[in-house]
Amino acid sequence: MLRKLNRFGEIEFSKNEALFTMPLIKLGTEEIEVLEENYRLQVKALTHTNSFIYANHISSIRDRVQLAYDLEGCMDFPHLHRFEFNEVLYYMETMVDIANEHVNVLWERNNFVVDLTEKKVKALLFEFDGFVVYKKDSSFEGLKELILLALTKHHAILGKPKRNDFIIKEEEVFQFAEDILKTTTIEEIQRVITSTIKENEYRESQLEDAKKKKQEDSKLNQLTGRFKRTPVFKTPEQKLKEGLNNDFDRTAESKAPKKSLIDKMTTPKGMLATMGILAIAGLLYFLVDIEGGSAKANQLEEAEEEMKVKEKITEAYRLYLSEDEDNQEVAYATLDSVGYENLPKKDKAILIDWYLEQSKFTKAIATDRNSSYAVGDYLVSQENGLEALEELAGSIEENEVLAFDIASMQDQYQLMIENSDIRFNERRARKVVEAFVLTNQAESLETLIDAKKEDETSYNNLMNFSDKYLASYTQMRELADEKKAKDEELAETKSKYDAEKDKKKKEALKKTVDNLAKESAQLKEREEEIVQSIKGN
Repeated sequence: MLRKLNRFGEIEFSKNEALFTMPLIKLGTEEIEVLEENYRLQVKALTHTNSFIYANHISSIRDRVQLAYDLEGCMDFPHLHRFEFNEVLYYMETMVDIANEHVNVLWERNNFVVDLTEKKVKALLFEFDGFVVYKKDSSFEGLKELILLALTKHHAILGKPKRNDFIIKEEEVFQFAEDILKTTTIEEIQRVITSTIKENEYRESQLEDAKKKKQEDSKLNQLTGRFKRTPVFKTPEQKLKEGLNNDFDRTAESKAPKKSLIDKMTTPKGMLATMGILAIAGLLYFLVDIEGGSAKANQLEEAEEEMKVKEKITEAYRLYLSEDEDNQEVAYATLDSVGYENLPKKDKAILIDWYLEQSKFTKAIATDRNSSYAVGDYLVSQENGLEALEELAGSIEENEVLAFDIASMQDQYQLMIENSDIRFNERRARKVVEAFVLTNQAESLETLIDAKKEDETSYNNLMNFSDKYLASYTQMRELADEKKAKDEELAETKSKYDAEKDKKKKEALKKTVDNLAKESAQLKEREEEIVQSIKGN
């Protein structure tokens, strides 16, 4: 994907590589050997060496310099939009390292990549002798803008972002952005980032401690509950009977033999045997009881968790229906906090719709890949849709739906065909049929249609446009064959004209050549009319 960089240059990202090119006349020197040596000297002078991706090859082609980069394990800068806020903060810390470097870095979004292996943001281009950086931001201003770009859907920051511009619409993020905007030095930015990280870590540790305490309390209650006897309240009548029984027992004991069972049990051997039996019995009781208790406790916890989820969903819908913008933002965050995997099917669809409402396209696709269809349909209808689609496609894994939509907006027919293993609504069906027809691949179109028979909607849409274009396709082929024959006749007549020496015969051949050329042009016009009629449908 080709993107503008450093005013006069371009950078192309493809898989694990990037290639930056720029006109030689915009550099301080056109000698590649000198430029390469100056680059090496500047690299040696850097202090935060791990904050940059270095060119592994510098060369020239025609009138342009080329810098090649190995980006294995890296993604482009918008990839940060896929992370949670607490993760992005750690990447922001590495941006500060770049700002603290004593070199003029190019502070443009396309000049930065996300190293997923080292969990760092790294820069590509910086100024050195012979290479001019045309965006003259100070490190402080460049860093501040880059941080805001990591949090918003903007390509550049021209003013204070609105709440709706943020990828994650949470109060914590809004406050963080406000604090960053108020800073006046790199050190202050560093303090804001560090303090926010510490606050998050403290909050998480508190939640973890509370969770552990709850678990410990729950286990303790289960254990103590098993060994406490429920008090038995006796009536006066029961107490009287018990007293009589005790008297009877004492009388019986006085008449019993001296070597009773109690006597046997209280001998050393007897006591050891008794304690062993009681210990085994107690252990068996404990294990059986705790297993049943744990199962009941787990069921209770699951029921409580399910109830909490339902309450959160209900609260989210209530806030959303209030039609208050602030309440709706809270509703988005509330439903999001439940977690996509914890939602019922119907509510999952609603969460994806809410992501789309907030333009969280990357998050929507990462959550449910099928949302690519809705994202593509929306962006294609927008004024800057092509640019937005290209940016989105560059920030996520390869996506055939987005690739198809990008190709369809540029009439790149072969790319549409290569990415046609998708579902087809009317718009996509019309464009893919157009692609097959205008590239004379009618048989391949039939193969695609046959493959979609089990997908009723796609099949019907493809058949509808195939039927519409079939007559036009046949007519276009006939015109093409007729024009080919006419052009061959024209070429042969031109050869005769060129070879003819007789003046009168030459004039006659000239008229024939002109007529044939006119007829060929007319056939071409008719063919073009059919093409335009296909595109216009």
